[in-house]
Amino acid sequence: MPTQPFDTIVIGSGTSAYYCITALAKAGQSVAVVDERPYGGTCALRGCQPKKYLVANAEARAMAHHLEGSGLSAAPQTNWEALHSLKNAFLDGIPEGEVEEFEKLGVQNFFGRATLSGPNTVTSMAILLKPRT
Repeated sequence: MPTQPFDTIVIGSGTSAYYCITALAKAGQSVAVVDERPYGGTCALRGCQPKKYLVANAEARAMAHHLEGSGLSAAPQTNWEALHSLKNAFLDGIPEGEVEEFEKLGVQNFFGRATLSGPNTVTSMAILLKPRT
């Protein structure tokens, strides 16, 4: 199995990893990132950010419901298809954008699972997303 040395290998590409990777690369370290899921992490793609669209809708409906008969004649109905389209429009391009940003910083991007296999060793069957030229 081929080996390649890096100053730092980051496993995962969530919000914390993003700031770590960016700072280390700007400081001149050779950095690799390995993630088995689309870049961006849980918060940006499956948790915090998408949730905000759903919660805002629920809060707006609840507030309108409380005002029914006191200035509002009816609470709005949720158009789930439109709400999910709005949420998904926010998410579109996040994984690709992070890969591109990391590439500009000279970071090697790998897609796959990484395992800590020793004090200074990471083993991975990951695929290099775009080899540096």
